[in-house]
Amino acid sequence: MKFKTIPVIIGTLSCALVSGAAFAAVSTFAGPHEDGSAVTPVGMRVTPTGQQTSLGDLPLNSAISADGKRLAVTNNGQGTQSLQLVDLADHEVDQTISYKSPESLYMGLVWSPDGTRLYASAAANSKIRTFSYSGGKLAEGAPIQLPTTTPAGKALNLFPAGLAITPDGKRLVVADQLADAVSVVDLSTGNVSTTPAGHRPLSVTVSPDGTTAFVTNQGASDLSAVDITGAEPKVSRTVTVGLHPNKSVLSKDGRTLYVANGDDDTVSVVDTAAGTSSSVSVAPEKGAPVGTNPTGLALDEAGHRLFVSNSGNNDVAVVDLARNTVAGVVPVGWYPSSLVFSGGTLHVTNAKGLGAGPNNGPGHPNPESTAPAAENQYSGSMIVGTLSSFSVPEGGQLQKATEQVKNNNRPDTTGGNIIPRQPGQESPIKHVIYVVKENRTYDQVLGSLGKGNGDPSLNLFGDESAPNMRALSKTVHHD
Repeated sequence: MKFKTIPVIIGTLSCALVSGAAFAAVSTFAGPHEDGSAVTPVGMRVTPTGQQTSLGDLPLNSAISADGKRLAVTNNGQGTQSLQLVDLADHEVDQTISYKSPESLYMGLVWSPDGTRLYASAAANSKIRTFSYSGGKLAEGAPIQLPTTTPAGKALNLFPAGLAITPDGKRLVVADQLADAVSVVDLSTGNVSTTPAGHRPLSVTVSPDGTTAFVTNQGASDLSAVDITGAEPKVSRTVTVGLHPNKSVLSKDGRTLYVANGDDDTVSVVDTAAGTSSSVSVAPEKGAPVGTNPTGLALDEAGHRLFVSNSGNNDVAVVDLARNTVAGVVPVGWYPSSLVFSGGTLHVTNAKGLGAGPNNGPGHPNPESTAPAAENQYSGSMIVGTLSSFSVPEGGQLQKATEQVKNNNRPDTTGGNIIPRQPGQESPIKHVIYVVKENRTYDQVLGSLGKGNGDPSLNLFGDESAPNMRALSKTVHHD
């Protein structure tokens, strides 16, 4: 069954250029809107560029097939996880392979060089899923089981994250996130060799000559260069990069590695021969608070431009590598997570798409329950990810796109917002009381209260289930 695409093309982008990025200048309800835009719970406007395709729950990574016709996407959210194939000719989902808990998927995803096989990490199951690819379809085969005990016999889950494959297709390299290790799998024999690496490794990129694997270590804010030529892999060099390194991408000649650093809003530029590193800021402006959160990277075919998915700002930065500066940004969906550039088109997975809006009817909210239930009632799994596909704008169009992003993210001052735009500004708020609750929507708990903007048809918990919260709400004035 094919998923329909969302017919949204964001065309001419004209709006005032405004500094700052925190809240949107849109006074409306959070969630998807009929015009194909959205508003996030913190008020940022989302206006994705290009053709939009609905995906699964929290797409975190994507990989294009060798023939360039299909994009594989791994969905790794709270609900049903899945692997999908998107037909890039019509931008529709051709195939979905679902996994119910306790079966799982994670962000690791890589095609074999000849395009006949696909590998996907199943972190919670300590294995690598394998698929054959023929006639535009995937067929799952026997998994590669990673070690589940230490040499001393203690239970172990390597929690495989990022994956990469050598150019000859003979070895698969795995970032073992919870084991602080890297494994190399001999794909002809199934033999697995593991070596200690940095703290909390996430992604892997293999050099063009197949001798070195570069592993980003989120917990240590560094990069491990791992020699994979011998019988056992070994770390040959450690390079300091930015805070919380996410994904990485290599130049075609293998001389330069780019690393997205989520916690300091930079991209590290690593000289792989010298082991030195410099950085490029992708923050919206100098002195901006940290929060751009770059996650994914892609290079154009000529190696002149680097594309960076900025999940905190809901945009893609276009970096001019001749100057190592951001030439502009393009609006995409909520929380862009990965990028693929192919044939002049950029494909961006948006982990949270356009948001969820209200829950769509009564039903059991726990996706792991075996009881009959309406679909997608748990607020953690109601959000559907999306894919944005577009030709990257240049020149004046890129500047218009940049202005659109700034308008999407600028603070709303039209209604005299009581939240300060900048730290240190005055506010009538003097005290903040935190009410810690589980992740339920307003309507699920208070929709039938008869006060406020609630929808009783969406209420799941009445006075018998949430007496304190509902009693408190009845004594508070609602506009």
